[in-house]
Amino acid sequence: MCVEWHSQERRYRRSSDGSKFTKIEIPSWIDIEGKTQTPWMSRARLANEYAVLNYILERTTIPVPKPIGLEYVDDCLAITTEWVDGVPFDDLGPQIRSPSYLDNYHPAEHAGLSHSEACMIAQVYSFTQDFFRNPKFDASHDFDHVRRVVHNATVILEREKAGNPSLDTFLVLLGALLHDVEDNKYTDKSIAAARTGSPLLTMLHEYGVDRRVEPAVVKELVDGVSYSSEIKDPAAVVDLIKRIPELAVVQDADRLDAIGAIGIGRCFTFSGAKAIRSLDDSIQHFEDKLLKLQGMMKTETGRQMAAERSQRIRMFMGWWKEEQLHGGDRELKRA
Repeated sequence: MCVEWHSQERRYRRSSDGSKFTKIEIPSWIDIEGKTQTPWMSRARLANEYAVLNYILERTTIPVPKPIGLEYVDDCLAITTEWVDGVPFDDLGPQIRSPSYLDNYHPAEHAGLSHSEACMIAQVYSFTQDFFRNPKFDASHDFDHVRRVVHNATVILEREKAGNPSLDTFLVLLGALLHDVEDNKYTDKSIAAARTGSPLLTMLHEYGVDRRVEPAVVKELVDGVSYSSEIKDPAAVVDLIKRIPELAVVQDADRLDAIGAIGIGRCFTFSGAKAIRSLDDSIQHFEDKLLKLQGMMKTETGRQMAAERSQRIRMFMGWWKEEQLHGGDRELKRA
């Protein structure tokens, strides 16, 4: 049997005084006879990966590192392992790509981050993943949406940074991860909820992010992503981008996910989940909002990406109108 064990270098938690960081090499997937097996999500928590390692060891002959335990190293949570039969990583074959570009991408691995920033982004990523497990979030605003926005932001950042090298990679990734955490469409506005305070600000302090960037800046950035806020006061957003240029990247990244094929799906999903629009009203929403987003993009990269996605919406609207007006007659004539 041909077995390949694939791993990725991962960075997790920083020490309490901010001076030490742990790099941890942990497994991501197995390739058996050319078929990729993913017994766990490559971004799963350490505890889950520990359990899976034990499962593989107990039920297969696949050479994997034996987990000894979960422990803190300089206040950094890590899996302690030892290799069974002394099989080194280098002898287990080349790394292959994950089936999904999102599964193969983690913002903490961005080359523009320092070790300390990577640790914080990894923590914020896990926080956001847990936060969006709440059933109040429908598929239009879930963790997959967050991951797509992070990916869009990374693409835009890499192209825009050539002309604006001062753009802060850490702040862009942080804003993309957190942009929907306090979305008014899903926020509990009860008195009881108000007493618990802001989950965003609490998290920034708990993970020490407030020592890297002012919480007020993060709050302004994530609030500034809002479409409705910009419609109410466009000048305020222009001024905000002058002070926090990273907002332009995050805002464009979020709005790109509102258009194109994914945007169409998200629009219908949100309308159904909230029971706020009929199908025809959703199509009208394309005209009222979604097709305006291309002209509201702040970066050249965002405008280029939005052009193609906007065209996809126009094509869909044409198909919709055709089926509404002609039913199946036109398809029969073409046949």
